[in-house]
Amino acid sequence: MLITAKKDRARFWAKVEKGPGCWGWTAAVNTSGYGRGADNNKTVLTDADVLAIRAAYVPGSTRGPGTMLQIAKRFGINRTTVSAIVTRKTWRHLP
Repeated sequence: MLITAKKDRARFWAKVEKGPGCWGWTAAVNTSGYGRGADNNKTVLTDADVLAIRAAYVPGSTRGPGTMLQIAKRFGINRTTVSAIVTRKTWRHLP
């Protein structure tokens, strides 16, 4: 992971608890203890994006903008990612 902007480095290190041995991550974590959600530097979605995806999804739709495939195309993600979001397998910390 390469953090180039000074403000991004400061934001990242503000969430690290340094100590002997392993350093702790103080922001949101998943059940395995790794960063999750928008606080995870690998994410391409924001909390607002996830809420928009859940609002746009129309259960059972096979055509139109409410399908998982169309939502995935709009956000530049995989259809299975949309499925995981709308079924709350991921991003469970959001309503």
